[in-house]
Amino acid sequence: MLAEVNRQCSARLAYGAPDAGEAANERVLVVDLSLRNPLHPDFAGALLDRLLGSRALQQHAASGAEPNFARNLAHLSQPRVRDRLLVLLRRLIVRGERAPVRELWIWLARLLFSASPAADGVPGAPAALYSERFFDIDDRFRIAQLLAAHADPAWCSHPQWDDRLEHPGTTAAGDWLEGNEPVFALGELDASRFACLKRLFYFEHARGEEAFALEDQHARLFAQILADVEAAADSLLLRSILHGINLCYCPKPFRGIEERLHLWVGHRYHELPTRSYVANQSIPVSGFEIVVPRLPTRLRAALEYQPDHFLLRYRATNGRTVSLRVDYPLFATLSQLKSGLPRHLLPDRDINRLDAFLEQLQTLGVQQEREFVAFNTEHRMATRIRLSADGTRYIEVKPHE
Repeated sequence: MLAEVNRQCSARLAYGAPDAGEAANERVLVVDLSLRNPLHPDFAGALLDRLLGSRALQQHAASGAEPNFARNLAHLSQPRVRDRLLVLLRRLIVRGERAPVRELWIWLARLLFSASPAADGVPGAPAALYSERFFDIDDRFRIAQLLAAHADPAWCSHPQWDDRLEHPGTTAAGDWLEGNEPVFALGELDASRFACLKRLFYFEHARGEEAFALEDQHARLFAQILADVEAAADSLLLRSILHGINLCYCPKPFRGIEERLHLWVGHRYHELPTRSYVANQSIPVSGFEIVVPRLPTRLRAALEYQPDHFLLRYRATNGRTVSLRVDYPLFATLSQLKSGLPRHLLPDRDINRLDAFLEQLQTLGVQQEREFVAFNTEHRMATRIRLSADGTRYIEVKPHE
């Protein structure tokens, strides 16, 4: 029995097509609760529904004692608002984040019970709106920092919608949840009020999801890969990832940079920074695959799981596999490399992971070639070097193009 427990613990997630080994044996089922993310729409949605379904809260809203409380309860109960709130929490999951159940419960409750009583006394006050409370800054809760950094539509620019929101009366009244465009009667539309309006647009306008339409392309692509198996199997994606990894070691693009992953080796003297990267081993793109994690078949009915990474996997002829775990930070780094970000500005965490991946591939005995590719970091020069058959003479040395 202990052997079965250990087997299931060592295979918490599955990759690729299901197989018979994913079934539970000996009537033992190990459920790893760390795979359950409270931010998952099923869990967070049930939590929100439990809060909004409270009879006591509904009675308090109906009493009319607190107009802001009643408005927030009514709006959060609308499918449009509820679904878009859960989408924001899903954005955190995709970026590898999570939150304790207690913290999530407190944060959802704060949408109704404000921490600023002064605002509650003014009907329609911006600070009393659920859309503002959701993004309140509170250093006691990490979820506040995550929402502000990754999910706040106020800081995602969209010139067309921003222009319409800045000019009252230019959006169709019927597209808003209440059938009329929000209007701030007090003062001009300053920065804080515009941020408030942009958040309301996301939650309550029929096309509010377009608030994130112009965010960084790699953010949308990463979410699409995790949600769509066909997107993960796209050969263009594989080539794009190999392109990014090669650029980490040779930032000058060259012919075939997307077709093969070169197994780069750094050379340096003593403790000085690496002076050059050289490779005479490579693996064609056809040798790699991208696989998205999922729950093993034995756990599908036990809990909900949403992936936050995928694997770039190479399977050698002897059956051994080497994988690179690509999460959102690493995916963003590879995308930024293709946009020209220099290596010395990359996070050490990502460089170390790429180095370790190449070192593991080198242990598989990939055939060495007589042709070397070298990049000199000091002179920023890429060179192709061809050796004689016995390895004693240079046959050709020319710029690598």
